[in-house]
Amino acid sequence: MDSEITWSYEAGIKSEFFDRRLRINANAYFAETEGLQLAYSTPGPIAGTTLSTQNNAGDIEAKGLEFELTARLNSYVDVFASLGLQDGEYTDVRAAAQSFCSNGGSLVNGGCVARPGTTSTYVNAIDINDTLSRFPEMNGNLGVNVRFPVGATGGEFRVTVEAQYTDDFFTTASNAMPNLQLVPNGPFVSPPTVYPTLAPSFTLLNVGIGYESEDGKWRASLDCNNCADEEAVISVFNGLFFNDPRRINFGLNYKF
Repeated sequence: MDSEITWSYEAGIKSEFFDRRLRINANAYFAETEGLQLAYSTPGPIAGTTLSTQNNAGDIEAKGLEFELTARLNSYVDVFASLGLQDGEYTDVRAAAQSFCSNGGSLVNGGCVARPGTTSTYVNAIDINDTLSRFPEMNGNLGVNVRFPVGATGGEFRVTVEAQYTDDFFTTASNAMPNLQLVPNGPFVSPPTVYPTLAPSFTLLNVGIGYESEDGKWRASLDCNNCADEEAVISVFNGLFFNDPRRINFGLNYKF
């Protein structure tokens, strides 16, 4: 396996307005990767079998925009947000990494034609028009942080609420889908039992509550991650793997 080489170019700007109460950052990037290392299927040593291998699959191009914003509305309220937009594609796929028909069959009119005396099935690997895996076209977050002074103790309460959005994305390079048709109205080349590797978009809600004493020695926090217990597929490999469920953490700290 050869080295994976990426050439990346970035340009951005960081800005502050209204006596640093508003900060806006923006960044644009373009990247070219040669010899992208991926896991994909290849014909096995025994007729009718396949192997999963890790090797250089092809070359890709990716470009995107990233934005960040923080705004202090007053002495107690901060708003923050980010947005990422990206687009990518394969510019080349190695022949060994491409989809194929088992037993040396040929792909004709969107289906596999077997050699005489054999059977042949379609094995979905990587093709030039596939969508890049783990590459959501959009992601971002939006949140607010509110502080409440506590007159009796001189300390401060903090409440943070944040929503995180991730667009849909393929979790595997093969872009596997049940009942896949390579040509419109053509034969189905994958059965309905195939795991779909397209993870739907999802939004996670995080909430945090905290208190800090005036001298900064005492801190207490109660944090909830994925408070709505949103279920999202994050990986598919002969089965489904999901994101972390609702998680609540409590912390108490004291500085000596």
